[in-house]
Amino acid sequence: MRGVGYPGGLGGKDALIEEVEGVVFVADAAEGSWHLRKVRLPSGKRSLPTPPDPPLPSFGMEMGETRNVKILIFEDNLMWSERLRKTVKGLGHEAVVVSRLKADLPKGDVAILNLGSESLWSSELVASLKANGVFLIGHAGHKEKQKLEAGREVGIDQVVSNSTLTFKLDEVLAQVNTQ
Repeated sequence: MRGVGYPGGLGGKDALIEEVEGVVFVADAAEGSWHLRKVRLPSGKRSLPTPPDPPLPSFGMEMGETRNVKILIFEDNLMWSERLRKTVKGLGHEAVVVSRLKADLPKGDVAILNLGSESLWSSELVASLKANGVFLIGHAGHKEKQKLEAGREVGIDQVVSNSTLTFKLDEVLAQVNTQ
């Protein structure tokens, strides 16, 4: 199984391409949402029966499904929040930046929590988001081991370093439905 991402580089669209047992799956972002389709490449051996379709790759989508995931970004650092917002939007998802906690939290599918923030994450926030079915991604600097561990201990679904979030956000989000 091989997969590759093409942010903004495949016909002007973001795309994830994965080959599984001779079948190529393409998930591309069009008009702010993702669409998954299958492309069977000719093998040149027409006498062999066509094998059954392999399992879908881990894009977290069904064949023909279009998805626009709403991602809540809990971030009080203006530079980080804008960077994450642009990246999330570039991946075809809706981004909502939460820079201050309020009694009414916005609804979302995924939340990105800055574990280095003293004011924007707590075990109570994690419990509230999880109770609403939100998948949680926590991040902190790679040397902030205590903060990363604290995120794991309170039940954050996926804990990553800042650099992983910066350079591999598409891969992090692709794992949302596989965990």
